Amino acid sequence: MVAARRILDSVLYVLSSLTLAVIVGAVALEVFFRFIVRSSLPWSGEVGTMGLVWMSSWQKLRQLQEGQHPDRTPSSGSCRARSVLAEFGTNLLLLGCSGSCS
Repeated sequence: MVAARRILDSVLYVLSSLTLAVIVGAVALEVFFRFIVRSSLPWSGEVGTMGLVWMSSWQKLRQLQEGQHPDRTPSSGSCRARSVLAEFGTNLLLLGCSGSCS
C-alpha cells in the first residue's frame, strides 16, 4: 500500500509539473504572438484555463490523500471519494464542452 501511494504521489507530481509547464508555455506563446507578431492565438487561453482546472484537481486529490485539504473531516472517508469522483466528472464535462459549447 505504501509503494502504491508513493507511485501515485509521483504520478500526480509529474502531471502537475507538466501541466504547469504547458500553462507557462501557452502564456509565453500568447504574449509573443500578441505583442511581437500582432496576431493572437485563439487556443492559448483555453489551454491555460483547462490546465489550471486539471492542475487544481490533481493537487486537491493529493491534499485529500495527505489529509491537508479543508474538505476532509475524520469521518468522511466515503464522502471524500465521492467528492474526488464528482470533481473528476465535472472536469471531464468541462473538457468535453470547452470546444463545442462556446
